[in-house]
Amino acid sequence: MIHFELKETPVLLGIVDTFECPYCLNISNWNLLRIDRHINIFFIPVIPLISASYKLNCENCLNELILRKDEIKNYKAKIEIEELFSFGNIDEFERKSRISEIDFLIENEKQCRKNIAISESVKWTESTRNKTDDELLQIYFNQRFQYNLSMIIAVKAEIDRRRLLN
Repeated sequence: MIHFELKETPVLLGIVDTFECPYCLNISNWNLLRIDRHINIFFIPVIPLISASYKLNCENCLNELILRKDEIKNYKAKIEIEELFSFGNIDEFERKSRISEIDFLIENEKQCRKNIAISESVKWTESTRNKTDDELLQIYFNQRFQYNLSMIIAVKAEIDRRRLLN
């Protein structure tokens, strides 16, 4: 009997961004990971599958953000620029110029992602209004990993509305 399994292997490509994690609330580095898929036969990788996916993960809490295809190219370009700089193919001025252009695009993408989460958080608003102050604070500070980002945004908005953090 032959033992087959589909295996996913994360490959660290490098640090590509620094921002506040929506789950652990720390400003931390975010790594770009390529997730390679292959078929193992008797636990040995034999057949690589073509479709790799990409994720960002927070170095602090290991929270992962799955990237859309349109987001991947900018993060990969950032890695390539850093490699060119480290091998001496471009100078510091060229590196900063290219990185700032890509950072502008990435910030726009992050804002779009945040706007989507905010619009989705509207449906969570009623749920958060029914929670006690203690429940809201517990969710926001201790149970963030159990909820999606839209719920966390709604909880934060309700905390702000009630002025619980002042």
